[in-house]
Amino acid sequence: MGPAEIPDFADNHGAEAGLPPKSVPWIHDVSRDRAIQTPPRVAVVDTEQCAGCGLCSDVCPVDAVTINHEAHVDPDRCIGCGTCSRECPRGAIALRSVAPRRS
Repeated sequence: MGPAEIPDFADNHGAEAGLPPKSVPWIHDVSRDRAIQTPPRVAVVDTEQCAGCGLCSDVCPVDAVTINHEAHVDPDRCIGCGTCSRECPRGAIALRSVAPRRS
């Protein structure tokens, strides 16, 4: 099973396999060829380090980052991919684990 197939498997066979639903993040552990659950993450900006350059906003795939003198991340839109954090030249953005939302 490849990484792209994990969410579909969890949705279609999750209950019988004891897996959480698709809404729970998964990564593929290549070293052991298995899927593992990861905690949800969100980007957090250190406003004292942020220069407001906008590079993070330019690369965010879901437009969760806005700039108004400094970067602001919308936690409801952020998917925790880390693209903004890797792009930041000042290291002002970090990913933090967050508690899963209950519906």
